[in-house]
Amino acid sequence: MRINQILYVFLALLLWFNSPILKANNQVDSLITAIENSTVDTLKLQSLMKLSGSIYRSDPDNGIKYSQDAIDLATELNRKEDLGFALKNIGLSYYFKSDYPEALKYWEESLGVFKEIDHKAGISNLLSNLGAVYESLGDYPNALEYAIQSLKIAEEEDNQLRITTSLINIAAIYAADENTWPQAQKTLEEAIEKSKNLDAPDLSGTALLNLGELLLNQDKAKEALSYFARSLDNFNKVGGNQASAMDYMAQSYLKLNEPRKALIEAEFAYAEAQKNGSKVEMAASLLTTGKALKAIKRYSEAQRSLLLAEKISKELGTNELLQQVYDELSQLYALTNQNRKAYDYRVKLGEVKDIIRNNEYDKQINNLRFQLDFETKEKEIEILNRDNALQESEIARAGIIQRFLIALGSLMLIIIGGVTYLYRYSQKTNKLLAEERNRFEKILLNILPKDTADELQKKGYVDAKKIERGTVLFTDFKSFTKLSEILPPEQMVRSIDYFFSKFDEIIGKYDLEKIKTIGDAYMCAGGLPTKNKTNAKDAVLAALEIASFIDEVKNNPPEGIHPFEIRIGINTGELVAGIVGTKKFQYDIWGSAVNIAARMESACEVGKINIAYNTYELIKEEIKCDYRGEIEVKNGLHLKMYYVDREEYLEYNHNFDFSKISVLN
Repeated sequence: MRINQILYVFLALLLWFNSPILKANNQVDSLITAIENSTVDTLKLQSLMKLSGSIYRSDPDNGIKYSQDAIDLATELNRKEDLGFALKNIGLSYYFKSDYPEALKYWEESLGVFKEIDHKAGISNLLSNLGAVYESLGDYPNALEYAIQSLKIAEEEDNQLRITTSLINIAAIYAADENTWPQAQKTLEEAIEKSKNLDAPDLSGTALLNLGELLLNQDKAKEALSYFARSLDNFNKVGGNQASAMDYMAQSYLKLNEPRKALIEAEFAYAEAQKNGSKVEMAASLLTTGKALKAIKRYSEAQRSLLLAEKISKELGTNELLQQVYDELSQLYALTNQNRKAYDYRVKLGEVKDIIRNNEYDKQINNLRFQLDFETKEKEIEILNRDNALQESEIARAGIIQRFLIALGSLMLIIIGGVTYLYRYSQKTNKLLAEERNRFEKILLNILPKDTADELQKKGYVDAKKIERGTVLFTDFKSFTKLSEILPPEQMVRSIDYFFSKFDEIIGKYDLEKIKTIGDAYMCAGGLPTKNKTNAKDAVLAALEIASFIDEVKNNPPEGIHPFEIRIGINTGELVAGIVGTKKFQYDIWGSAVNIAARMESACEVGKINIAYNTYELIKEEIKCDYRGEIEVKNGLHLKMYYVDREEYLEYNHNFDFSKISVLN
C-alpha cells in the first residue's frame, strides 16, 4: 500500500483507550488552562494525557511537548499505566511527523511498561502500533508478525474493536503483494462486516478506504470510487483522514479518464492535507494533481505541482512516493520536448529504484546466499589450518627421529631397522602432505587468481597492484528483490547458482577474472592480474555470450530454474587490485572505473549491454555500437554511453560456435 495512505490503517489501535477526540479549539484551550492552574499532580497528569492524546495529528510538535511533560510527571508519581500511555502518545506525534525511528523507540519502551504490569489491552495496542511503523517502512515480515500477535491478544480479551483493527492491519500487509490480494480482500470484507456493529467511524472509513485502494489497483476504478465515497462519509463524521479519501477519488477519476473531476478532488485533498499539516498526504495529492494537469495538457502547472511533490517527498525521505514523482516528471519533460531534463529524471528514477531495491529488509535471499558463501569459506579455512597443523606435526616428528638416531648410534642393526621403518613411514607421510598441499592449492586458486595465489604462498602476503588499463563488467537481474519475496529460497538460490556457474564458465573463455557476487549482482574484470591489450573486447564478447545465454534460458527454462532478465554494464580504465582481510580474505578491485561500470549497469535497459565511452573507443572498429546519451558520473562530469548492437552478433552466433569466438583476439 502507498505510504501516505497507510497512516490511518492503524488509527483505531493508535487511539487512546476510552479517550474522546477533542475537536473544538475551546476544549483544547480549557485543558491547557487546567494544566497551567492545576495544583493537584494527578489531575494535571490526566489533563496532560487527554491533551497529548488529542492533538498528536493536528499539532504533533505540541503533542510531543505535552506528552513529555506527562511522561515526566507519571514517572515522578510512579504511575505505570499512565506512563505507558504517555509514551504511546509521544510515539503517535512522531509517527504523524513521519519520524518512524523515534516512534519505534517510544513505542517499544511503552510496550515494555505494559508487559511489566501485564496490561493486555495496552500490549495489543502497542504491538499494532509497531506493526504500523514496520509496514510504513516496507518491512512486511515484521509488520505481519506484530499484527498477528496483536490479533491473538485481542481475541483472548474478546475485544471486537481491536480484532477488527488487527484484521485491517493484516489486510494492509497482504495488499502490499499482488499475489496475496485475494487474502487482503477477504480480510477487509470481514473487517467491514465487523465494523458495522461498532461505533467507530474511523475504523469503518479505514477499512472502506483500503478495500477501495485494493480494487483500484486491480483497475476496478468505478467500483473503487463508491468505497472511497463511503469512506469519506465516515471520516467526515470525526474529522479524520479526508485527504486520503479525496486523493483516492481523484485517482479513480484519472483511471476513468475524467481528469477534470480528478483535478478538483486532488486540489480538495491538498487543501485538507495542508490544513492538517500532513506532509505525506500533501505530497501524494500534489502528485495526483500533477497527473491530472498533465492529462488536460496544462503542462507548466503540472510541472510546478510535481516539483513541489518532489521537494516534500525528499524532505520526508519517502522513496516509494519519490519514485512515482520522478516517473511523472520524466514523462512530462519528454512530452514538452525537454529531453535533457527527461533523461535526468529517468536517471534519478533508476537511482531511487536501486535504493528501494537495495533495502536490507528486502534482501533476505541475499542473506541466504551470503550465509552459504560464508559456510563454504569457513570449510576452506578449516582445511588450510589442518594443513598448517600437519606441517608442524611433521617438523616435531623429524626432531624426535633425530634424537632417536643419536641415542642409538652404536646399535647399527637397530638403526638400520629403524631407518627402514622411518623411511616407509616418511613415504606415506610425504604422500599425505602432497595430497593435502594439492587440496590447499586448489582451494586457494578457487579464491584468488593464480599469480596472486603464487605470490601469497611465496611471500606470505600480496602487494597491491596498479592496473593501467583494465575492464570491469557488472550484471544485475531485473526485479530480483520482488522475485525473492515470491520464490521459495531453495529455488532462488538454485537458480542464482545455475546462472552464476555459467557466467564463471563464459568469462573463463575470455580470460576475465571473477571478482565477487553481491546478491544478484555479478562482477568480473579483464586485464588483471596479468596485463593484456584485449581486455575491453574480451569483456564485450563475454557480455554478448552472457546475454545470449540469458535469452536461451528464458525461451527454454530448465526444470526448477527461474529465468531472469539482465542488465549489463562495462567500463575500461585504471584500477587498483589487491587482497583485503586476514581471514576469509578476498581479491578485490577499486577505482573510479569500477564505479562507472556500476553506473553503466544501473542506467542500462533490460536485455542490453551498456558500455562507457572509454570502452567504446577501444572496440568501435570491431564491434558495432549505438550511441544512447550521456550520464553524470561524478562532480558534474558527464560520460557518453553506447549500447552494443547485439543483433549483428546474434546473427553471427547462428553460424559459428560462440565458444570459439575468442580466436578473434
